[in-house]
Amino acid sequence: MTVQGDIRNLSEDQLRQLYRTHRVEPVIEVRIVYNEEYSEVKITNVAEGDFPEWNEILEFPFSALNKRRFTRLELINTKSMIYITLYDREQTAVGTGRVEIEQNFRYLGSFSIPLISLLNNPPKIDAIFKVERPLALFNYQVETNSFFFLNQAETPALPGLNDSRQHLQRPDIPNTYLSMSISLDPVLELPQENELEYYIGLEKQNMLAAASEWVKTLRKGKFEKRNIKVYGENVNGQSVMLSRYIQAQNPPSDVYDPSKKEQDIYGIEKAARYVSLIPMIEDNQSFNNALPDLWCTSQEFLDLGAGDVEEHSILLCNYFNFIDQHEGRGDYESYVVLGIGYPEGRTAYVLRRNKTTNHVELWNPMKGEAYYYGREEQKNTILCLNISTGVTLGRRMNDAICQLKSIGCIIGKDNIWANVQDYDDPALINFDLDQEKLWKPFLTKSNRTKYFTNGSIQSEQSPLLHYMKPMDKERADVIAMKIQNYITEQFEAQRIADNRMRTKWNNQMESVLNSILAKCELRRKKSRQGAVNSKLRVEGQVEDDIQQTISDIQTKINTNAKGMKSWGFPINATFVSLPMLWEEVKNTKIHLVYDDDAEFSLYVYVEPYSHNVLSVWFYLLALTKDKRRNLAVAGGEY
Repeated sequence: MTVQGDIRNLSEDQLRQLYRTHRVEPVIEVRIVYNEEYSEVKITNVAEGDFPEWNEILEFPFSALNKRRFTRLELINTKSMIYITLYDREQTAVGTGRVEIEQNFRYLGSFSIPLISLLNNPPKIDAIFKVERPLALFNYQVETNSFFFLNQAETPALPGLNDSRQHLQRPDIPNTYLSMSISLDPVLELPQENELEYYIGLEKQNMLAAASEWVKTLRKGKFEKRNIKVYGENVNGQSVMLSRYIQAQNPPSDVYDPSKKEQDIYGIEKAARYVSLIPMIEDNQSFNNALPDLWCTSQEFLDLGAGDVEEHSILLCNYFNFIDQHEGRGDYESYVVLGIGYPEGRTAYVLRRNKTTNHVELWNPMKGEAYYYGREEQKNTILCLNISTGVTLGRRMNDAICQLKSIGCIIGKDNIWANVQDYDDPALINFDLDQEKLWKPFLTKSNRTKYFTNGSIQSEQSPLLHYMKPMDKERADVIAMKIQNYITEQFEAQRIADNRMRTKWNNQMESVLNSILAKCELRRKKSRQGAVNSKLRVEGQVEDDIQQTISDIQTKINTNAKGMKSWGFPINATFVSLPMLWEEVKNTKIHLVYDDDAEFSLYVYVEPYSHNVLSVWFYLLALTKDKRRNLAVAGGEY
């Protein structure tokens, strides 16, 4: 808790709140779910301090289904997931006679890594991962004045304090990250296709041969590990120049409606939100590895209802181009970026660029998150001469860490540019595509007309995408009820299996939780995830006060809790399968509350979008009587 002003002016309630606050006791749980069937769990010891370090090695068995050796098909089709979860260990003294120590783990956040990502990135993954925290965590606050949170803004004082700094702007809430290494011993990896092979049928053979040689030449030197491609295979098994997939395409009308006269200032954010809700599945799992890595058109991707990172990037890129063109932002253009990122390995992002200033946003299409790079050269004038003193990147110290670590090439609607700069980190790259010494184009004035009639690249995409209308509210409510019934059954069974305790449901909170989740979806739809200081951001957007949102949620819950101690949070997920939704709930350990008299509330809310895309929210809440014998509470700063 951060207090400003004279502590003697605090009320009795504020003093009690101050002295009952403590730092968390963080632990990490790693859980591997093997093909949605069984799981292995291991947990670290408690670490302390602003920068907790565990320095522990957790080993898990990983054996083939036939108990002898892995088959190629088994590795390709694996659905195994690695769940990494951050908890606060709470120890409370309970009892009236004999004192007992009751231990619970309070959920703080988590992230997951598909096992196939590890197979695609041998021999190991060394990275810093962002821990996805719930929108609201009761009784916890993020410490914003630690020395590692470099923000000069002040934190507002507690209510009731007479302090002239009370109205200063609240600083951004910093993210939580976990640095870890994941490896397989012995090393297992999937068979890699020969990217230099090509399949004639659509493109001219001389163009495919030249493209193969162009990539091969670039990879001979210091750019050997960069992700550079010119063509990919379509669903017909034909090699296609990737520029043919870049075409401005209309988002569904419930995301962006071009017929409306007024400007939609949140169009970019809503498009990113929609694409992030489409399920992720690797091509070799979708097509049983019948073909090489496939590049689907946007309509094929939407009709399949799932796709890999390339399909997500292409669709989001095309949405951005459509929205910027319709809003009259002629200086803006979007591209697909191929590079190396974590945990995916070879991946694709979307680059949204102001062609005049070369300020750019990088968008992660799977998460809908943006990262801003406003590179500007700083100059001083000395004796009428402009002398460069360096560049600024327009990034703040507390901005989210971009998981894209290397950029190999950029794909536009008219060309493909290979990154031939000394650096491949996005923060160090100059994004001026007109400088051939920095970005080597595949198509030049001399060879463009040789490969394409009139030098024009005809798109493989349809300019008009067709969508099924969003399902009606009644059908969405039926799906929500099915999800809620499934999670309820699993919750009760797991609680009996782990604690041999009954589950008492409190249904009086449903109306409150329903209104909270509907507002959470509305906020998520219109809020920008990252890059809030971007100069490419549309003017007029109002940034939601997340602290006020959390306070409103907690007030509503506490008002209806009737004096009981409440613990819970909203969680948002893409609908892939019922077992995967249950794994999200299981990660929280809320079902392990060791109290036979505890009451639980669960409410599921489904927001339907066009083409059967669903956003699933569920609110988990535990209500218990306060049995503490000391001032320690389940809460703290992290």
